[in-house]
Amino acid sequence: MVIRNVYIFLHNLIIIPILLLILHRGVSWEAVLVIPGFLLLLLNLLWISLLLGIICARFRDMTQIVNSFLQVFFYVTPIIWMPEQIIKRAGSFILNINPFYHFMQLVRCPILNIYATSTNWFCALVICFLGWTITLAVFNKYRKNVPYWL
Repeated sequence: MVIRNVYIFLHNLIIIPILLLILHRGVSWEAVLVIPGFLLLLLNLLWISLLLGIICARFRDMTQIVNSFLQVFFYVTPIIWMPEQIIKRAGSFILNINPFYHFMQLVRCPILNIYATSTNWFCALVICFLGWTITLAVFNKYRKNVPYWL
């Protein structure tokens, strides 16, 4: 599912250079950092989908729970609002404990010609390492049982 959506994204990505030429906009060097940020995001989406696939295959009701949590994270993560709005009201603690925020910043900041902070990179790399470690351990332990759970 993740790879299929990446293919669709890459097909839609073709329009961006055309729009940049039409609008007479150049690409800055900061924008190049969107590539490693996107690749790190993709690596994390792969382990998340593998782990959730195993868990949801074992426990059928987890699908609805995951959908509910995704809806909550959508509103807590600065997707439709800017991070500065919550920093003024509640401080940066809420943003820093939200793992989705760090991945959003890795992709959003280069597009806005801003460098993502080292905290964003560090948190994303740690989450990637820990996530893959846990996912591979769970996958190796339950790989023979998954066909029976389906």
